[in-house]
Amino acid sequence: MPARNPEGWTAQDKESEKIKAEMRERIKDIKVPLINDILNKSPGFRFYPVFKLPLQGKWYTERTILIGDAAHGTSAL
Repeated sequence: MPARNPEGWTAQDKESEKIKAEMRERIKDIKVPLINDILNKSPGFRFYPVFKLPLQGKWYTERTILIGDAAHGTSAL
């Protein structure tokens, strides 16, 4: 398994095939052909870490606020 880093990582070779097999199992009852096509044509999988932030943390600056989908990549401690 590749080393994990804050920039993310790409599943390769056996790890990628294992992920595809697990995803096929999870979507086996979905009747939307496009989903299987996307999975079958996917060259690999890119992963990004989930960072933990304290609940008391500051989620905004003078120019930016972290809300909605932008906040989903974090988890509270």
